[in-house]
Amino acid sequence: MIGNGVVGILSETTNKWERRAPLTPSHCARLLHSVGTGNSGVTRIILQPSTKRIHHNALYEDVGCEVSEDLSECGLILGIKQPKLEMILPNKAYAFFSHTHKAQKENMPLLDKILAENASLFDYELIVGDHGKRLLAFGKFAGRAGLIDFLHGLGK
Repeated sequence: MIGNGVVGILSETTNKWERRAPLTPSHCARLLHSVGTGNSGVTRIILQPSTKRIHHNALYEDVGCEVSEDLSECGLILGIKQPKLEMILPNKAYAFFSHTHKAQKENMPLLDKILAENASLFDYELIVGDHGKRLLAFGKFAGRAGLIDFLHGLGK
């Protein structure tokens, strides 16, 4: 169910070199332990295991997160890049860079799957503030990081 207080973190599958995470262990700790300081409404955080993620699974477990392949209990599931189609579960809310809003042909099956599963999609690229300016964007080092990722991938 959407809004049930259980947040999931996807294991990134689009790029084999993707190490980013939508939440760090310290973010998770603040969300899970915010009682008395303005409750976040997050009661559990479940992350899919990953050996690539910049923050190791144990760091998340140390702050109270659970590690499991199964995200079916999560109302909101967070990622960085678009997940594989089989990872889209029915009646869930997802947030990630979907690359679907410009109707990119290669990403239309993802949008079709989200619609077929009655899921909600919050595309980071489309989250804007009061004046229409994007609130989530790549920083000034994104191009450099992209080049490093490209060279790393080329070397592999």
